[in-house]
Amino acid sequence: EDAAFILKAVRTMEKNISNETYGVEQLADDLCMSRSNLYIKINKLTGESALQFIHKIRLEKACQLLRDTDKSIAEIATETGFSSSAYFCTCFKREKGKTPNAWRQ
Repeated sequence: EDAAFILKAVRTMEKNISNETYGVEQLADDLCMSRSNLYIKINKLTGESALQFIHKIRLEKACQLLRDTDKSIAEIATETGFSSSAYFCTCFKREKGKTPNAWRQ
């Protein structure tokens, strides 16, 4: 049941990944639960906040695009729902320890 919930949350997030305004509130609505219940369940299952969970999914998709395509950093930022390539680079470096360009090489 817990694995099914995480899978549903990931798939729901992936469907909306390019929408930069899609966040915790929308994910909770799509999973038919309150924002606080979503936070509690995700935290219990992953040890992350709901926002960290969403960022992680966005960044994993970005890693896949960096690895498998020659799209620009700006295109990848847009495709993974970041409001700007600068913000994307900041989040990526914080999470991965390298800039997207350095990670790609």
